[in-house]
Amino acid sequence: MVILFDKIEEKKENEKQIILNYLKNHNIIPLEFYDWLLSNQDNSNSNYIVLLGEFNYLGIETDINESRAFELYQKAANLENISGINNLGYFYRNGIGVIPNKKRAFELYQRAADLGSISGMNNLGYCYENGIGVSPSGKQAFKLYEKAANLGNTYGMKNLGDCYYYKIGTKIDEQRTFELLQEAANLGNTSGMNDLGHSYRHGIGTNVDKEKAFECYQKAADLENCVAQYNLAFMYEKGEGTEKNLDKAIYWYKKSAEQDQDAQMNIIDYLNNNKITSQEIYNWLLNNQNNSNSNSIVLLGEFNYLGIETNINEQKALELYRNAAHLENMFGINNLGYCYQHGIGTKINKKRAFTLYEKAAGLGNIITAQNNLAFMYENGEGIVKNIDQAIYWYKKSAEQGDQDARNKLEELFPNDESFEETDRKRRYYDENVQKNNKKSKKRHHHYKAIFTNSSIKSGEGIKDNDDSLND
Repeated sequence: MVILFDKIEEKKENEKQIILNYLKNHNIIPLEFYDWLLSNQDNSNSNYIVLLGEFNYLGIETDINESRAFELYQKAANLENISGINNLGYFYRNGIGVIPNKKRAFELYQRAADLGSISGMNNLGYCYENGIGVSPSGKQAFKLYEKAANLGNTYGMKNLGDCYYYKIGTKIDEQRTFELLQEAANLGNTSGMNDLGHSYRHGIGTNVDKEKAFECYQKAADLENCVAQYNLAFMYEKGEGTEKNLDKAIYWYKKSAEQDQDAQMNIIDYLNNNKITSQEIYNWLLNNQNNSNSNSIVLLGEFNYLGIETNINEQKALELYRNAAHLENMFGINNLGYCYQHGIGTKINKKRAFTLYEKAAGLGNIITAQNNLAFMYENGEGIVKNIDQAIYWYKKSAEQGDQDARNKLEELFPNDESFEETDRKRRYYDENVQKNNKKSKKRHHHYKAIFTNSSIKSGEGIKDNDDSLND
């Protein structure tokens, strides 16, 4: 039986590891299976076309080739393969192997959902929730998540739980949130396990139970969920739900940093607090410049940009950000945008900066990219001025706890009561370890502070910035 792995918006698991684990558990040798797929690419079974696309997208037994993956998903979609249609939508949404096209992504998710794709239903709900290729509608998002959840989609369950927590298309019901997360976790969804741990840790829909929170984080971390690995490290560091163990904290912080871009940034704080010098970090970065860890590439770019343990070299920083950006690292994409916006190591190109910020903001909850994108819309830099879009992205950032974005919204609308829900989301992110709010919009200043104990300066730009790739 062929198992297809559909793309899910906001999926946090290591997709490559999931596939490799599946093959291992079924005694399938990856290289032999890859060779078999190459020999079975006729149109008689479009599932094999989709699977070959997965191998090219993830770099399993071949080099990563996003353009080839896109072609294969397109071919499968033309044969009405619903996984191919769904995955093609994901590529259009995120600009993988093709220029981003949110409207096209929405259309493909709609088509996949109409053909019975449960993942397509979930992704379509995500589009309605976030206004991707369609006008935002919390009610439509809720209906689609509910439909996907009722059909057994664990991401639908998790997202439906978020709806009950955030009041998206329904009333707040924290107990229902807890129940849905528990259901998703019991069915093996590691994001559900992680969020269930958060619920136990903070008493959301249940009593506070730090030991159960630890158990949930541990289970998800063992299954390679990078956010859970970070949260587990935090529990070990603070001695919550378990005995304090700094060695295990460092181990899990590093495990998380190998996969997750936010964690890589936070580990630097942790290493610095534990008396590991910037010279030691710099030497470590020089020895870890392979493509398997694009965060190391970004951080080495920071050292060159800021002149930490080396001379300031803006051209080298630009080159490193570009390399990371081509590996889909959202911090690298953001920083590359910042370089184009301000002419760092290259000529000023505001349009290019906007494109990069847009891509970085779309790849994840990166506050700096969201703020940078909002700034570009607000001031008409690289794009036609659009205050509505500026407000949308400032709100996205404010919901994660960014005070600069919050101040901007209050400046634009000093008496607007609509920020009540934004405040609720902000409080959630403030509490949640996985959304650590230490990053400043001005990341070039923030990083200098990490290594020199200088104060963070205020100013207009934010390095950890935006703009699309395809350099």
